[in-house]
Amino acid sequence: MQNPDIETVLTEVIDLGSSPEERLRLEYRSSPAASWDLKAISGKPDVLHRLKEVFQDRTFVEQFGIKGTSAFIRFDDAYVAGQMERLLNGGSTPAIPSPFRGTRAIVQFIDPNTTKALHLGHMYEAILGNAFAALLTSRGADVKRYCFVSDISRSVCEAMAGFDMFGDGKRP
Repeated sequence: MQNPDIETVLTEVIDLGSSPEERLRLEYRSSPAASWDLKAISGKPDVLHRLKEVFQDRTFVEQFGIKGTSAFIRFDDAYVAGQMERLLNGGSTPAIPSPFRGTRAIVQFIDPNTTKALHLGHMYEAILGNAFAALLTSRGADVKRYCFVSDISRSVCEAMAGFDMFGDGKRP
């Protein structure tokens, strides 16, 4: 059996939180060091256990775990690579019902740090973030994609320069 596309997988996850009190909050891999690709957060433990039932026999899921109010899903690298190839080769996204019509959303992804080099992990984040944004768009949401370039180093340097100029020779 062929694995479903990433949009269909995300739709399955979203559909589990069908009522407002069961709504899942989704996060995708927040950093290259994260051991998970998708995090589903819910205040209802039964929703997370239903999510576990959906994913327990899926061959493209490398790991699934529940800790507290969150479920952590790690996709198989070959699956993610296949999804990237599908999208890069002009693969279409499936038609999905639109319960989010009129909803406004911001999807933030990639988040490079100006003090470090870009790497393959950033591409991974781009794939999952863009897939999530595409899913919301296909379901009728007005989605703005956003990439925050972390320039904390500039703020730190400005603070150090200010202290050097106005600190009267004291050590911070």
